[in-house]
Amino acid sequence: MILSIRNVGSHMVKEPSESMSLNRVPALTTPIDVPIVYTFVGIQLLSCLGLVALLLSAMLSSKIKRLATWYSFCASWILSCLSYSLLTLGGQQTAPSPNAPLCAVQAALIYSVPPLTSSTTLALLIQILLNFPNPAAETPTVTTTKVLCGLLIGPYVIFLVLFLGVIVFEVQNPETLVKTVQGTYCNSTDPAWLKVAFSLVAVVSVVILLVQGHLVTQLYALRRRVVKGESVASPSLTLTIRGFLFVCIGAITLTIAMVFTIKGVQNLAFDIVVSTFPLMAFLTFGTQRDLLCLWSSPFVTMHKRLSMSSRMVRESILFGKRISTQPPSRSLPIKSPI
Repeated sequence: MILSIRNVGSHMVKEPSESMSLNRVPALTTPIDVPIVYTFVGIQLLSCLGLVALLLSAMLSSKIKRLATWYSFCASWILSCLSYSLLTLGGQQTAPSPNAPLCAVQAALIYSVPPLTSSTTLALLIQILLNFPNPAAETPTVTTTKVLCGLLIGPYVIFLVLFLGVIVFEVQNPETLVKTVQGTYCNSTDPAWLKVAFSLVAVVSVVILLVQGHLVTQLYALRRRVVKGESVASPSLTLTIRGFLFVCIGAITLTIAMVFTIKGVQNLAFDIVVSTFPLMAFLTFGTQRDLLCLWSSPFVTMHKRLSMSSRMVRESILFGKRISTQPPSRSLPIKSPI
């Protein structure tokens, strides 16, 4: 980037040269791997569609009940998917010099969304823990309104502070706004924002691991009581598996956060790993039995109708008579006037 310098009083002020557009970020000097870039974006959009279907199914179906923090968790991951896909949605993904305002918004989202998703995950686990049956009292702890409001609002306060901070910084320092060398999304050349974001993720991930460990311990204790024949509410096997899966995902997140906080480097491998997190969130929560039953019910109903129609057609051919596919109408008996 070429800059000119002029004197203002006793200060030296840098000005962008005439060749630099104020509405565009600097063009990439290296070619990008377009198929890999679109693979990254494709995973994000696929995960987004799955999470939207998951969220709408739970909101619109009276048979599916979820914790309040579960909805916040899904919403945060949908926002994450949209953040990484913003250049594609704006038609700027393969542009060598994307639109600067769009890039600034995406950069702010890129740094503020990871702490948001980590915090909503922690909030969900905390509410699960608070609603977990107490082995002594055998009743779940009631989550107070204040605690619930904190779990729902807290993550988005962190997100908003970081988002506005990056926006203000980019407005004051537009020369730091660039598109990554990989061509996947926009970010800032100032490594401080990356370290701030992933330092927060690392701290939250440590707390997540502690909460997850406590949850798994309680699951194990409850199952032992069930094996001994005690009459307690037993968690399902799938819930136990999801508990261990949470621990694995949390450990991976913490490891990646620590590595990239220390090194402060992002590459294509990092981007691909990041793109799998919303997909894992969808697969973890989208494979629950009530959701699978809801999604498969139209196909089951259609299969039953087709099977019934096929059977009736076969009977009509065998017996040489036409059988109506409409259910028989029930006529009321005629009463005698006498």
